[in-house]
Amino acid sequence: GVLCVLLVGPHEARVRQAMRLHGLDRRAAEHQLDVNDEARLSYVRRHYNRHPEEPTHYHLVIDSTAIDLDEVVDLVVHASKARRSQAPVG
Repeated sequence: GVLCVLLVGPHEARVRQAMRLHGLDRRAAEHQLDVNDEARLSYVRRHYNRHPEEPTHYHLVIDSTAIDLDEVVDLVVHASKARRSQAPVG
């Protein structure tokens, strides 16, 4: 019943979003994105031996810079409930 979600977005839009959401300047936002992206990529490669950004590894891929974040949350919650209802029991 696990839902695998990949949040994506153009780098520049992600930088602007991080600046706005976290009150960061451009340099700090870019650094934080680079650190987080590398950590996520390394984790998926190491533990799952998969290409982390291959969309077929996910049930849902959302450009979280193109959709309001509250709507993104609603989409994930809805998809999670739908996925859970499809999961085998036991």
